[in-house]
Amino acid sequence: MIKAPVKRAAFERSVQILGEFYAKQGLDVTDPLVKARIAVESYKAANRSIFLEDNRIVNAYKAMLSSLERRDANFGSKAAATALKVALPIVRVPTNIAVETMRYSLGAIKAPIRIAYAISKGLENLKPEEADAIMRDLKKGSIGAAVLALGYYNADNIGGYYQPNKKQKEGDVKYGSVRVFGEDIPAYLLHNPLIETLQVGATIRKVAESKLRKKDSDKQGIPAGVGAAAMGVSEEIPFVREMFELDKLRNPYTRGTFIKQQGEDLVIPKIVQQGYQSTTNLLNAP
Repeated sequence: MIKAPVKRAAFERSVQILGEFYAKQGLDVTDPLVKARIAVESYKAANRSIFLEDNRIVNAYKAMLSSLERRDANFGSKAAATALKVALPIVRVPTNIAVETMRYSLGAIKAPIRIAYAISKGLENLKPEEADAIMRDLKKGSIGAAVLALGYYNADNIGGYYQPNKKQKEGDVKYGSVRVFGEDIPAYLLHNPLIETLQVGATIRKVAESKLRKKDSDKQGIPAGVGAAAMGVSEEIPFVREMFELDKLRNPYTRGTFIKQQGEDLVIPKIVQQGYQSTTNLLNAP
């Protein structure tokens, strides 16, 4: 219900822009075939606006679920499909958000490479969807580069991505959060690709300027920071995140807490838990 107006607006905008574009190309926009093409491309743009566009990783996962649930499948296959659905109830949106975060972070690098490749193959052979992808990389990459720099140079007010085996000091901004005018905005209110790019920039600097071990004489450096940021983004993808979560099940020191948390998440949605905790913290604040 919340996303419907955004999706509809994106669809209507795309219809208008594509109609004008094809009219300038000399095509009859009242032709049923042209109208169908405009509708299909606009539908894709509308889905992209709410992070529901096609994704090869998710499509492969859905295909696997379908094969496990086929009519002639045995009980074990159907049970496995049910377990996967319980463990990963939502996969397309978070995966696409992670992909968009990478587009903001790397678009300024990817776009010139794609342009050079298109020129080498001949611009007259460039498909419309390929041209759109280049323009998206140029647009989002230029904005993303500025936000990435903002996160890097303002790392003290941005939590960055979680780093294992590193304890935060009292007063530090929590992982995934952003401090604005002295107030911390929690991570669950910041799940947006552009804001995630802030976390990428902050993570790069925090890791680059830290030491892996206290006894080390040198800091980890930019390459280590980039690697940590890339890992942080990848953990936003449900399939990757669950692999890290399952490691807690193997560890006897974290197994009990992990099972308890999973049980709570099944009964009470995560956003309700976080909202309750935030309200409690606010009421208990001095």
